[in-house]
Amino acid sequence: MLPVLEAIIFCLCLGNDMKSIHIAVYDGDNSRLSLGFLRELDPSVLIQQAKPSSELAISSVAQTSNVAAIIISPHFADCLVKRIAQAGNVAPDVLYNSTIHVMPDMAEQYHVFFAFKEIVRAFNEITRQVLKEIGQNPDMIAFPVQYGPPVYGPPDPSVHTFLTPGAVLSIAFFAALSLTTMNLVIEKKRGLIERTIVVGVSHFRILFSHLVTHTFILLIQAILLLLMFFTVYAIPYAGSMTLIAALVISQSLCGMCFGLFVSTVANSENTATMLSLGVFYPMLLISGTMWPIDGMHVFFKTVSLFLPITIPILSLKSLMIRGYGLMHWDVANGFVVTYTWIALFIGASVLLMRFKK
Repeated sequence: MLPVLEAIIFCLCLGNDMKSIHIAVYDGDNSRLSLGFLRELDPSVLIQQAKPSSELAISSVAQTSNVAAIIISPHFADCLVKRIAQAGNVAPDVLYNSTIHVMPDMAEQYHVFFAFKEIVRAFNEITRQVLKEIGQNPDMIAFPVQYGPPVYGPPDPSVHTFLTPGAVLSIAFFAALSLTTMNLVIEKKRGLIERTIVVGVSHFRILFSHLVTHTFILLIQAILLLLMFFTVYAIPYAGSMTLIAALVISQSLCGMCFGLFVSTVANSENTATMLSLGVFYPMLLISGTMWPIDGMHVFFKTVSLFLPITIPILSLKSLMIRGYGLMHWDVANGFVVTYTWIALFIGASVLLMRFKK
C-alpha cells in the first residue's frame, strides 16, 4: 500500500494551483475601472484586504500579513486613457499613475507567481470589456508576443504535467527496492545461502527465485500506482497506456534488482538500510524528477544520464505528453536503459555472491 499512499500524497499536495493568497489593496482611484478590476480578481485565489493608504498596504507585506500589496494610484483611470490616447508621447507621471503597482514578498515566491498570474488575467479581462464597450478593438492591449497552440501538451499545463512522469517512476523504483533490500542479508546471517549452495543450487537461481517470488507483489504495486494516477486522479496522457504500464513495471523490476544488489553488498540490515536511503535522495534530486536536468551543473547533468531512472523519466514524458510510440527512440531508449540496468544489477549480484567472502 506504500506506493498508493505516496501517489495520493503527490496528487493532493504537489503541483496544485495556489488558493487563498492574502493580498493588501490600496485603491486610490475608486473609479469604475479600478473597482471593476478588483471585482474581477478571483476570490478563491486572492483574498483582498483593503487598506486606507499605500504605506499601510506595503507595511502589511513587511509584517508578513500579506503576500503582496496592490497599489492603484489616484487618477489611475484618467491616466490610463491618456496613456492609450497619447501613445508614444506620454509624460513620466502619467506612465506611473496609469500603472498598477504590485509590491511582493519574494520569500513566498510561488505564492507571488500565482498572485501575479491572477492579477494580469483580471486586468486583461476588465480592460478588454471597457474597450469593447467604447467601441475600440480589445486586442489593442494584447502583448505583441503570443503563445500559439502547443505542438504537444495542453494549452494551460499544470505543474503535475511536468512532475508526474518522474513521480510515477521514482515511486515504482523505490517501492520495489524496499521489497528485496533485506532478503539476502537475512538469509546470509542465518546461513541459508551457504546451505542452499551446498546442495547444488547456483547463485543465479537463488537470485531468480527471489525475483519470481516478489514479482506478484511488484505487479500489484504497479497496477495500483497506475490506477491512482491515471484513473482516480485522472492525470492526462496522450500515448499508449499499455506502453506506460510496461515502462512502469519495467522500472519496478529494475528497482527490485537494485534491491537484490544492495542486499548482496551489505552484510547487515543497518548497512543495507543506509545504502538504500543514501541512494534515494541524491537520485531523486538529479534524475530530473524535481527539476529539468538541463538546469543542472554540467557535471551532475552528465551523472544523471547514467542513473537507472533519468532516461526512462524522459521516455515516460514523451509517452504521456507527446504521445510517442515504441518506434520513436525517445521512448525505446527508456526501455533499453531500464533492461540494461536490470542485467547489470543481476550480473553484479551473481558475481558478488560467488566471490565475496
